[in-house]
Amino acid sequence: MADGLCPALFVGLVALWVLTSSVLRTPLYALIVRRSQEPGRATAVALLGMGLASALAPYLGTVLKGVDPVLPFTLSGVSLALGTLGFVAWEARQRPANCLSPAMSAGRKPW
Repeated sequence: MADGLCPALFVGLVALWVLTSSVLRTPLYALIVRRSQEPGRATAVALLGMGLASALAPYLGTVLKGVDPVLPFTLSGVSLALGTLGFVAWEARQRPANCLSPAMSAGRKPW
């Protein structure tokens, strides 16, 4: 009984992980498409970045295997901060400072 349960539990957990990870990515793409002047190009750049990160992750895992654990966490924190700053700069460049978005001009909340 326990032998048959473990693979099914593992498959169920993997399916749950796949569903939740895709749910977490969807708001990012919706925000990019909604706020971008060129939605196709912005989405392509975001997908390219995620693809490169996914391709480099196994390599970085083997390279950083013997390194102090503080370094990978520091690198991920710095990369998250740089990505956030880049996204903020990109969003500020997308719309002029004197222009309101259509949602804000109609009196609705933008989120």
